[in-house]
Amino acid sequence: MADNVVITAGTGTTIHADEYTHGTLGSGKTQLVKLVDGTLNSETAITVDVGAKANALRVAPANDITDGTYIGDIKFGEALPAGTALLGKVSIDQVTANANEVVIKSGTVTTVSTVTNISQLGGAAINMGEGTIDTGTQRVTLATDDDGVAHLATIAGGTTNIETAIQKIDDWDATHASAAPADGAQVMGAAYSTALPADVGADADAARLLTDRYGRLCIGKQPQAAKATLDNADTTTAREIVAAVESRKVYITSLIISVDTAGSYWLEDGDATAVSSKMYFAANGGCAITFPEGTPLSTPTANKALNVKGSVSGNVGVTVTYYLAE
Repeated sequence: MADNVVITAGTGTTIHADEYTHGTLGSGKTQLVKLVDGTLNSETAITVDVGAKANALRVAPANDITDGTYIGDIKFGEALPAGTALLGKVSIDQVTANANEVVIKSGTVTTVSTVTNISQLGGAAINMGEGTIDTGTQRVTLATDDDGVAHLATIAGGTTNIETAIQKIDDWDATHASAAPADGAQVMGAAYSTALPADVGADADAARLLTDRYGRLCIGKQPQAAKATLDNADTTTAREIVAAVESRKVYITSLIISVDTAGSYWLEDGDATAVSSKMYFAANGGCAITFPEGTPLSTPTANKALNVKGSVSGNVGVTVTYYLAE
């Protein structure tokens, strides 16, 4: 065979060698040897660098391999083949992104390609958005001694302060006579006509806003204004303008009075206690008065009528606006 070398003692063909000087062995030559496949009856040459397994020098892994060692078909500096499963703990210097996989370089996530889902260990897909609590819902478990656990339990309770407060807001809106506007929350007041809310009891206590039944804000004690009129030919005997109401005083906010006979005229309650001073009018005279909201005229005690009285007989016309309050 042409590749074989026949060696005859004393004479023969030149054999390649490497001459060198070794510190211990001294000068000498080392024969250059070409590696071939070690399989019995095989003469296949072994290639250098990366190559097919059939022509590559292979080294069996040691039996004390630890975490972080490259194993099997995972090659240094090469992409992980699509669909290859990583089992156990494998140290990867670089993984090129395949579909739905993550690129890892030197232990750091650098790129994430399109991910369609994340799977549990059992293989079922985990829901990423809203959904019902089931086996496909991702969950986070808090430590039982975490302070937040106690607060979550309070929020989740059926009779918590937060839930009760929200329910009250909803109930308040639900009892309104019409639908709430679409532009946000409303500030609501308590509507009254003749009834009044109870005194809050002390300064600085919280109190409701007071409105009439049309939602108009009431000032002071005024729940809802009313109007009364009287026309009488003789007020020398007191004539009733507003009837007595139990537990309520009459608060007058305006007064119009006209007479055809000169004399003095005034307002008083059902016990003949003066509500206004005497007003002196000439024949065919009168007046129109508006009282400040903070200081209206009023009957001195509750459950008393409002009357008009004159010093002389003659036609009298009276109009008052008022409200009832404690």
